This record gives sequence, C-alpha cells and structure tokens, in this order.
Amino acid sequence: MLSSNNIPTNTQPKVNFNTNYKSYLMPTDIPQPPSHYLQNSCDKQINNDSYVTSEPLTSSLNVCYIGAGYVGGTSSAVMAYKCPEEKVTVTVCDIDKKKIDAWNSNNLPIYEPGLEDIVKKQRGKNLFFTTDLNSAINAADIIFISVGTPTKQRGFGAGEAAELKYVENATRKIAQISRNSKIIVEKSTVPCRTAEHIRTILNTNKNSQIKNNISNYTTNHYIKNNNNSIINTNYCNISNNFNINNNINNTPENSNTYCINNLISNESNIPHERINNHPFNNININKTSDDVNINNDDYTNLIDSLSLSNNDSTLTDIDSCSESNTCFQSQDQELKELNKQISDDEVDIKIKKNDDKLKNEKSLIHFEILSNPEFLSEGTAINDLLYPDRVLIGGEPTKEGKKAQNILYQLYSYWIPKKKIITMGLWSTELSKLAANALLAQRISSINALSALCEEVGADIQEISYACGLDSRIGSKFLNASVGFGGSCFKKDILNLVYLSNAFKLPEVAEYWKQVIIMNEYRKSKFIKNIFTKLFCTISGKSIAVFGFSFKKDTKDTRESAAITVVISLLQEGAIVKLYDPKVTKDQILFDIKENSQPQEINENISNIIICNSAYDAAYNSDAIVICTEWDEFKSLDYKNIHNNMNKPAHIFDGRLILNHQELKKIGFNVEAIGKKI
Repeated sequence: MLSSNNIPTNTQPKVNFNTNYKSYLMPTDIPQPPSHYLQNSCDKQINNDSYVTSEPLTSSLNVCYIGAGYVGGTSSAVMAYKCPEEKVTVTVCDIDKKKIDAWNSNNLPIYEPGLEDIVKKQRGKNLFFTTDLNSAINAADIIFISVGTPTKQRGFGAGEAAELKYVENATRKIAQISRNSKIIVEKSTVPCRTAEHIRTILNTNKNSQIKNNISNYTTNHYIKNNNNSIINTNYCNISNNFNINNNINNTPENSNTYCINNLISNESNIPHERINNHPFNNININKTSDDVNINNDDYTNLIDSLSLSNNDSTLTDIDSCSESNTCFQSQDQELKELNKQISDDEVDIKIKKNDDKLKNEKSLIHFEILSNPEFLSEGTAINDLLYPDRVLIGGEPTKEGKKAQNILYQLYSYWIPKKKIITMGLWSTELSKLAANALLAQRISSINALSALCEEVGADIQEISYACGLDSRIGSKFLNASVGFGGSCFKKDILNLVYLSNAFKLPEVAEYWKQVIIMNEYRKSKFIKNIFTKLFCTISGKSIAVFGFSFKKDTKDTRESAAITVVISLLQEGAIVKLYDPKVTKDQILFDIKENSQPQEINENISNIIICNSAYDAAYNSDAIVICTEWDEFKSLDYKNIHNNMNKPAHIFDGRLILNHQELKKIGFNVEAIGKKI
C-alpha cells in the first residue's frame, strides 16, 4: 500500500517517455507496482483497432476536471504526476470556494495515503485548482465530468435513481462556455445511456452564449435612422459577459486544439482554414475593461468583409467611442456627416450573410462523448490510479469516436501498460462501472449472510472465507465478513441498478440486486442486537466506546458508514457513546449524527456523544468497546491496560474481525465477533 512517505518531495529525474513502459515506471523513489502488474493480464484486447496507438501525444493538452471531490481530486493529481509537465496541464474547477481553497492549502479536503505529497509536488506546475469555471472550460481540450451523482431523495425514482442534476449543470456550462471542439468524458458513475443525454444537451446548446452576443454585435452596430442612414452605436456595450480573444477555434495546425477540431473535419467537409478567414478573426473584445478594444485595422477588415462602405470616418474610427463612450452624444453630428444611404433590403442582406457565416462557424464545433469510469477503492486510491487493473474508454463506433478514444488512450499510456487500457462501446463502459460495484457488494453480502449462519452453528467465518478463497475461480478478495459495507458507491450503484431494472420492466432482476442491500442492513441490525443482548438487554446510561467512524480504514469518508447506524442505535437506547476515529473530524461526526437523527432526538443525541482524542480516552471507564472501523492502530493497542481501566465485566464487540480474540479472553474481556462463537 502506498504511504505518504513513499513519494519524494525532491524533484524526480527527467524521464524519457519514449522508452518502454517498464523502464520509466520503476524509479526507486516512487511506489513500486504489484509483482503481477507488468504481466499481460488481459488476454484479449477489446476493439483493438488500428486507430489505437501507444505513441505519446504529439502536442500539448489541456485537461479540465469539473468537480473537485474525491474522484476529481485524486484522478487529476495522479494524471498531473505521471504525465510530462510540458505536455499535459491539468486544471480542477469547482464552484465550492471552500473546497478549492482547501486543495490549494496544506490541509486537503480529503485524506488518502500518498495524495498530499503528489498534490504538493505538482501543484503550481501542471496541476491547478480554481473556481474560475469559465476559463478552465474554455481552455480545455478534454473535460472530465467528475461531479456527484447521489441517490435521489424526492420525486420520481426517489430512494433508487441517481440524481443527475449536477451532471446536467456541468454539461450546460460546457455548452455555454465552449468556443471550440472538445472531448467530454464521463468520469462520474452514471446510469447507462447518460452519454446520450449529455450529447443532446451539448449539441442543442453549444456556443449559444457566443452566438447570441455576436449576433447582437452584427445587428446592433448598424442601425438605420428615420432617413435610412446607417449610424454607429455604442461599441462599449457590445459584450459585458464574454471575452473573444482572436477567433473561435483559431489555432495553429500543430496545436492539440487543431487535432481535436479534426474530429469533425471529415464529416463537415468544411476546411479548417475557413475559420481563420472569419471576419471576427482578430477582433479583441475584453470583458476586463469597460471599453471594447477593437483596433482600426481589424475594424476596417470587418467592414470590408461585410461589404459595407468604410469611406466615412464615422464607420471606421472607433477610438473616440472606445475611449470616451460618447458615441450617442455626437449622433446628430455623425448623421450630418454620413455620405452613404443604404436601403432596408441591402442592410438585411448584409446581416443575413453574416449570420450564415456564424452558423457555418458554429457547425464546426463538435463534442465527442467518452465514458471513462473510475474504479477506486478509498484508502488505496492512489495505488489504484497508479497501477489500475484496467482502464476503460468507451466511445461511439464512429471515426470521430475512435479518434477521441485514441487521444485519451495516448494520455493514459504515459504510465499505464497498453494491454490494461481497454477500448469498448459507450453503453458497455457505463454499465461496467455499475456492474463491478454491484458484484463486489454482492460478495460482501454473501459472506455476511454466511457469517450469520456461522454464529448459529459454531463455524468460523474466517475459516470459511479462507477455504473458499483458495478456489482460483472465487479468489480471496472481498470475502471478509464485517458489520456491513459502506461508502458512497456500493449502495448507490446497486439502487441505481434496481431502478434501471424496474424501468426496463425486469422486476426479477431488480429484486435480485435489492437483496444485496437488504442483507447488508440485516448484518448491521444483527450486530447491534447482539450488543444489546450481551449487555443484559439494557444499555441506558452505560458508556460504550466506539472505535472508528469512517466507513473503512485509511479514509475520513463517513458516507453510508456502518458506524453511523451503530452509534445512532446506541444513542436511541440511551447509551453514552465515547467515540474515537484517527481521521474523521469532530465537525463531521456531529454533522452525521444530526443528519441521521430524528428531529426530536437531535439535542439529546448530541449531548450523549463524547468525541475523544485517543482510543484509550474512549475506553476509560466504559462498559464495552465496539470496533466499527478496521484502523491498523486498533490492532496494536495495549488492551491489558485498557481492560484495567474499564467497568467490569468489560465487553468487546469486534465488528471487523481484526483482533486476537483468544488473547482478549485471557486478559478478561467478554468477546463477541462477527461470524463465530468465542
């Protein structure tokens, strides 16, 4: 496992990314991969067409992550860490200023072993965190949507369906801001066929803000007076909300933006050079100033391109207007000086021709949608990103879709073996993430179901897990019985599967997956009931020490933590809960207690919980210890000393099977554990 002191703070030596993977992956100052990692674990490459290459990027790439949460923060940091600084720039944007400030500080908003050192090493070089979504989106070539998709709490599908409003908000923001073609990547866990909705939103809304503002520019700057004369209106009010620097999509052919624009070149049959000849090519409208800075030569070219007369100085001299904002004050004088009259029909024709040009330019903007789900396990996320079992890149089976897949493939190939980068269909990729989490959760519920039977018949669930895990068809991972799984993904993704199954009229499939959730809740309630029973069916007024509040070790994430259910149940029975977790903050604990308490119980529950600074403080004068999280430090505590300072009889309930139960019995504890009789 990667620990924070594995990653050096000193600068790493320059790496030749044109050498083979093994030669640059293995410097001694970064975490080493698992022994099997460089082996070919993928016997068959899916859709490994000729368009997929292992060549590095030929030009620089701007990558943007929308969402600075767990997925966006960790994924972006590792990408910046492993890609050449001169080739790849990664920007993470979020509307939550407090979160962005934390990413830019020494106190990161999430805890993950190894993450802090990586962020500190890359931050300010090719890794940036900002609340300026507009600039980040506008500059990006590839945008990863990594926002939350929690379970809906109300309305259609409440309690099961994924809430996609954050994904839609991010998509609409991309459409509003983007001025050139981009690759949009689903990083968030979403229902199958969400990419279809993303594409619809992008294609119907792309560049709408710029189109509206430029249309206002072309129509509002030449207004006929009562004499059908063309007058010059106030240029200083052209655009307060957007910034055009040079031309939309005006990039040299050796830039990566040009490469991404090529995604649509074959389909549109419109040459890229046409953009460079657009009348707005060199006009600079800057929102940072109250004035609009358009130089005379640029404006003269604009007038020429619109076939409007520029013989009159009023139409070409912008300096006085941009500097003093007095165009309207001198309108009468301008009218007297006008030498040319243009008819209504002629003006309409000019404007219509320019609108047609704008429509053609808009047609050049193309969004290609990819699916690239994360398969992170909290507590080992950095290793999961450095040495993944696989990276899935889903796209459409079109020429443009394959080109987009190849660009993302090249990006990942800087540190991931090509046999572990799998290209496949868009819908298969989306569903693969839900399926993977459902299967993992299913294994936990399966072993927990067996643990309940073990408690009744006298078998040992750890021995059962070991015996089954030796079968190569089964394997040993995710066969550890516990008080129940938690985290932000498993329950949410299974409920999403349940909703999808019901939506497609597959009730039997829905009920099958729903049982995984039911079994998880049963395991928690059975554990709590055992505590109540062993403490003589009354715990009112008793002090119960709870070790751990995060849903698993090596993270401070408490979402869906089994500890929350345990603590709330103990408080409802009138217990005094003394809680210790090495990473979860006091504020987070109190927030979770309030959020999960009945309104009438909040004040009493808060008054009956004591948050301690150590496990020894929590256990002092307590009647029982409950292990809710498998933190390593709980394994090496001086339990003899703890026993001496507890009320007798002293009980310990091991909900994670991490302690030496026989040794504890020798000390004098009454020991209860998941899946066995002691």
